[in-house]
Amino acid sequence: MPVHRLLGRARRDRLEVYATHPLGASLAETAANVRRLVGRGFTGIKMGWAPLGPDAAADEAIVRTMREAAGADIRVLIDGGNAWSAEAAIERCRRFAPYDVFWLEEPLMPEDIAGYRRLTSATGMTIAAGELCATRFELERLILEGGVGVVQIDLSCVGLTQAMVIAQTAAAAGVPCVNHTYTLDLNLAASLHFMAVAPLVSLVEVQGAANPLRDALFPAGPRARDGTIEVPTSPGLGVAPDDAALQALMSRG
Repeated sequence: MPVHRLLGRARRDRLEVYATHPLGASLAETAANVRRLVGRGFTGIKMGWAPLGPDAAADEAIVRTMREAAGADIRVLIDGGNAWSAEAAIERCRRFAPYDVFWLEEPLMPEDIAGYRRLTSATGMTIAAGELCATRFELERLILEGGVGVVQIDLSCVGLTQAMVIAQTAAAAGVPCVNHTYTLDLNLAASLHFMAVAPLVSLVEVQGAANPLRDALFPAGPRARDGTIEVPTSPGLGVAPDDAALQALMSRG
């Protein structure tokens, strides 16, 4: 049976996605990458990490560039990459507010519960966090004490059964779960099964940048189409590495 049948009752067989992509080396490159992803049918785009962080005006220019390149109807998500203090993150939220940011992700380190509590109390922007956490206790603290609006779960760290416990806690608090996926399709497939069953979910993260290793190992892996992705229905996770590609890679040493 597919994993989602083992986890419980599937509430959904298709999920909305957003594409994660690195920021460009310049504003022009960032804008070009955003337009390219929109052209591929993505209705949500997330960028972040360096060079976000040290300069508030430069950070605002990045977010403004993304919004202008995406247009008004595309969800724009920002990954802070743990770059700021609570005070700086509050200031960034004020600067980013005119650009209709869907969520601001990981602005602080995950253990800064007091900082997240200050930030979420001070802004109306949705704050997402949790991808660096490895236990349900860490994630539940972000939900119950930090006040985050979206909890990110990396199944390669947490595992499926613990993720289901976290999902129940999150749903009781009115907080949707999302996946953290930026590697190969095993993690993405597991995340799709989880998010098919979890009570309350938001968007599925998929990799928007080129990944030749993923494409070689998982040529038939889950792929987004027109802003959505299907939950696998074949047994297990529904994906497996291509044996020939795997052997070829291993033979290279």
